[in-house]
Amino acid sequence: MSAAPPVPRRDAWEKVTGRAYYAVDATMPNMAHAAVVRSERAHARIVGIDRAEAEAAPGVIAVVTADDLGHLGRRFGHIVPDHFILAEGKVRYYGEPVAVVVAETPHQAADAAELVWIDYDDLPALTDAASRPRLRRAHPRAVLCRARPGVPRQSLPAALRRQRRPP
Repeated sequence: MSAAPPVPRRDAWEKVTGRAYYAVDATMPNMAHAAVVRSERAHARIVGIDRAEAEAAPGVIAVVTADDLGHLGRRFGHIVPDHFILAEGKVRYYGEPVAVVVAETPHQAADAAELVWIDYDDLPALTDAASRPRLRRAHPRAVLCRARPGVPRQSLPAALRRQRRPP
């Protein structure tokens, strides 16, 4: 058995020479830039968010938190909308987005993002399989297993049992 011949990439030369054009390279007149403020805790209640200093920073247009999303829909997900766009009430993992700073330049957005202060009340972190019984408290709406659309839920355990039987 032999490997398939390599397929030349049409964009290889542009990428290797640094001439490739990416979405991040796009610019428009009066374009705003954003920087995400991420959680520095693995699991914690959000007691408060102080964004006053960031809002007063040069070039800042807005500082957005979950409270500002209103009726836009605060969650997203591939099958079930179980991921928060911005953390609401608590953070569930290190690096979870908590706020977004919008400014006139990327540097102003990044500098102002460092001025957003988040007060946390730490909760026990779920770091291994032994923590699984506490998973529902961290993610109360989590779906750990989902059947395909059109497959009755009752048939899933039976299908798994059939699969485990030796031939």
